[in-house]
Amino acid sequence: MIKMINPTGHLLKERRKELGLTQKQISAMASISEAQYQKFEADTRNLMTASFYIACSVLRALSIDFCDFYDQYGGANIISIDFDIDR
Repeated sequence: MIKMINPTGHLLKERRKELGLTQKQISAMASISEAQYQKFEADTRNLMTASFYIACSVLRALSIDFCDFYDQYGGANIISIDFDIDR
C-alpha cells in the first residue's frame, strides 16, 4: 500500500502548544472552523492543498512565517510503501 505522510500536522500542534493556545482559539484567529483546523493538526487534511487564503490565515494565527514554512514543508509529502509479502 502506498500512503502519503504529511508531517505538517505535528508542527502545527507543537507551535500552537508553544503559544499556549487552544485549537478553538487558533481556528477563530484564522477565521476557519475548529473542525477544519483539527483536520490540519491530525493530518487528515493537508495545509499545502488548502486554499492560499486558508493556509496563510492558519500560519499567521500561529506566527509562522509563510516563506519559511513553504521552503521547509512545501514538498514534504513523504511516500511510505508497505509491502505485503504474505499475499
